[in-house]
Amino acid sequence: MNYGVIVAGGSGSRVKSIDVPKQYYEIDGVAILLYSLRKMLSINMFDKIYIVVSEDYIDYNREIIGNALGEETLDKIRFVPSGCERIDSVHNALIAIDQNEDIKDDDIVVIHDAARPFVSSRILIDNINGAREYGAVVTVEPAADTMLILNDLGEVVEVPNRNKVYKEQTPTSSNLKLIIELYNKLTEEDRSRITGTAQIFTENNYKIKTVPGSDSNFKITTDEDLERAKQKMMININGK
Repeated sequence: MNYGVIVAGGSGSRVKSIDVPKQYYEIDGVAILLYSLRKMLSINMFDKIYIVVSEDYIDYNREIIGNALGEETLDKIRFVPSGCERIDSVHNALIAIDQNEDIKDDDIVVIHDAARPFVSSRILIDNINGAREYGAVVTVEPAADTMLILNDLGEVVEVPNRNKVYKEQTPTSSNLKLIIELYNKLTEEDRSRITGTAQIFTENNYKIKTVPGSDSNFKITTDEDLERAKQKMMININGK
């Protein structure tokens, strides 16, 4: 089976221009969260989709998803309370899957952030196929700018080869049993230090392959990102 996880528990505090968590802000009348969910549903390859949200918003999510996509859609969806940090929210989803599903050795999980509403069908399908073939994959995009490594004084100490530097996007996808095992091994120190799901694999000496991402698969983090998302949606609507 293929499981989807959409992480949507954050408060979106860096987007100052709106008064709701960014995943519930509507672009063209559609909450940002629904864009990723609709894309996952559209490829018809996910057996269950677990959505991680603040516990206070679970009923609200049922309402907006049922109204937008039909009550029957809720049969495929499970809601999980979010944690303090993203790493905790992902772990909560994995624990819920482990407790509620009859997991098989070849089951796959695709973990995506709701704040990346323009994930494509191609990226999702590549993640599913890649995880099934290689065990674990992460979506990446080449770094367009020269990257610098600084010391604690703000001085440049290294300029890595840009051809070898990539930006991590989501989804990150893997064999379900494997990622549950790795998350269950995390210590509190690990949780405070790890910044992305791919790092969990590399630090446990598991090879993780890459799936080509897209500039369109950007994360809405700031007001500027939100404006970019609005403009992209208008371009899609107008067909330009």
